[in-house]
Amino acid sequence: MVAESSSRVGAQYLDGTILDLVASLAPRGALCDLGCGTGSRLLAMCTRAGRPGLGFDISAAAVDSARRTVRDARAVGVALDIRQADVTRLTGSRPEVDIVTQAFMTHHIAPDERGVSVLRSYQERFPNARYLVVFDTVASPATSAPAPELFAPGFDYIHALQGMEPRTYEAARRVFAEAGYHCLREITLDVPNSYAWVLRPDGRAARP
Repeated sequence: MVAESSSRVGAQYLDGTILDLVASLAPRGALCDLGCGTGSRLLAMCTRAGRPGLGFDISAAAVDSARRTVRDARAVGVALDIRQADVTRLTGSRPEVDIVTQAFMTHHIAPDERGVSVLRSYQERFPNARYLVVFDTVASPATSAPAPELFAPGFDYIHALQGMEPRTYEAARRVFAEAGYHCLREITLDVPNSYAWVLRPDGRAARP
């Protein structure tokens, strides 16, 4: 239910921003969306950029639904590969990927030490990626808790039941830095306490 609500809100308020931002980075290779769901946003990004796409999602149902997206992509000449996987435990190397995106799931990767480790692992999984583009929500500065009805009615309640709470803004930026990324751009989104960050790997993750 949370995933479906997030998808609807994303389509209404965020996907245009995501598409414009990724296009502004002038993709040179494949695009990869971590937590891609049915792949509709990935298809839109790849169609606009004229590039192939790779998507991962933990939900078997979402990946099953993505078969239709892959067929739609093929019809317009876009190559999509969407696979079921836990993006926090990816293996192998994908040197063809130029830009990696992750929308509204980074706050699920907790605690901070695990967040650092997972984001750092992306530099190994996608060694030639020039950018990691993260869209996520942070806790309210005043209360260190999410704003009421962040995305849709019940969203915060369900997250509370799951024991999930967004990081503070400062903690999110610290996780990026400790994982070996330099923030090139920050954009405030039209969703409360939410941002887009364009991160560039600084190479530290590859060092012994």
